[in-house]
Amino acid sequence: MSIGLSELLSDVSDAKTRNTTCKINNRLYGPSSVSFADDFVKNSKKHYNYDHSKKNIRDKSSAVNSINEWAAKSTDGKLAEVTKDVPNPDGAMIVNAMYFKPHWFETFNGDMVDKRAFLVTRSLTIGVPMMHRTGLYDFHEDKENRVFVLNMPLGQKQASLILIMPYYLEPLERL
Repeated sequence: MSIGLSELLSDVSDAKTRNTTCKINNRLYGPSSVSFADDFVKNSKKHYNYDHSKKNIRDKSSAVNSINEWAAKSTDGKLAEVTKDVPNPDGAMIVNAMYFKPHWFETFNGDMVDKRAFLVTRSLTIGVPMMHRTGLYDFHEDKENRVFVLNMPLGQKQASLILIMPYYLEPLERL
């Protein structure tokens, strides 16, 4: 399993093959008093691309700042904050920071951006800039679950954006 996951992480992160930007970074924060076994450090780096950091996570404020700085740096500033707390200062933390930016198979025309209504809640709608385009896409209507499913190819059709849209404004838990 380790080798398969390692290959998958490498494959989805290959910008040339996928024509997408995908940065997946992992770090294990452990107490400064603990030493990780050399084999563990080597294998987790090799198979899961984990970095290891010894940090006094009992100092929650410093640990949170350190984790968020690492996440921001490892995603080119796209994720400025991944945590607000250290839930268990007596243990270790595994932190994953992932940033995904698709490159559309068919690009959007910049002239096709205008302000449209975005439903925030049942009673609040705001105007936001939205891109739109007419085209042929894989589309499915699931009447049993009351959702529409739209598949939009990304990059060189090596990945897709799949949108699941409910018939009506509903809580995410139902979806």
